[in-house]
Amino acid sequence: MALGVDETSSSAEPDAGVKPVRDVRRQAWGERLALVMAGWRRGTSGVAIAIAGVGVLAVTTVNVLSELHDGRRIGVPVPPVPAFAYEYTSGAGILLAFCLVAPLARLRPGQLGWPRFLAVHLAGATAYSAVHILAMVGLRHLVWALVGRSYDFDFGADWLYEYRKDLISYVLLSLIVVFAPRRPPRTAALPEEVRLPDGRRAARFPAELIEAAEACGNYVELKLADGARPLVRATLAAAEAELAPYGFVRTHRSWLVRADRVTALAPTGAGDHLVTLASGLSAPLSRRFPASLATLRERLDR
Repeated sequence: MALGVDETSSSAEPDAGVKPVRDVRRQAWGERLALVMAGWRRGTSGVAIAIAGVGVLAVTTVNVLSELHDGRRIGVPVPPVPAFAYEYTSGAGILLAFCLVAPLARLRPGQLGWPRFLAVHLAGATAYSAVHILAMVGLRHLVWALVGRSYDFDFGADWLYEYRKDLISYVLLSLIVVFAPRRPPRTAALPEEVRLPDGRRAARFPAELIEAAEACGNYVELKLADGARPLVRATLAAAEAELAPYGFVRTHRSWLVRADRVTALAPTGAGDHLVTLASGLSAPLSRRFPASLATLRERLDR
């Protein structure tokens, strides 16, 4: 129910909406890959980066110490400075590559389908290996130049040797991203009430009760947890501008839902889902909003 009405001088702007897709099959691939961008926007978990950093440092250090020990054991001492340089330049390249491809680990087979899921990760592993090798070789050229020496890397023969190892580290680092705790999306605390445009006025509603909003012609119908369904004369885009800072996400060209009130997601086919809210209300989630799907999945996984 509305708490009150305030006079304003602004009028509702035209609904930006979501433009129709002429060729869904042609565009679905790019739209679903927007999940990767959503992963970047939310950011890779700081815990995942810390675990990866500590793990890479531990493995590279153990490798160096083992190499030095083996050299002494067989009577062929290994110079420690080159040994550390070899391992740590590789470790630095691994961490750089990991930061670039980590969002791919958030993708799931159900979001892309198994063939595309495997294709994305094959491409990701190849990119990961390329970044690792280029960074490693570049750092080694720099370090070797500082001590007046030269460094050679045979990309034709040595790349495959590195790629085999990179496939294993890609899988292990991806598992870190999957299982490491993630920071929750940053949203403003709900105020006691929110003001929404209502024609040339602004209507006030209890913020805690608003679960969703649905476009109904020239109006927006608010879905309140107590069952009330007040209408305001506004576009869904205007309502979204007011509600988005408080955790509301667009799930359909005609729907907004409050992310922290979502209790379940159920696939309905062709990449679409049905959202269930705490009150039992259901709302559609279109495949055209992959960022919202990623946000809601992440909340439910916590």
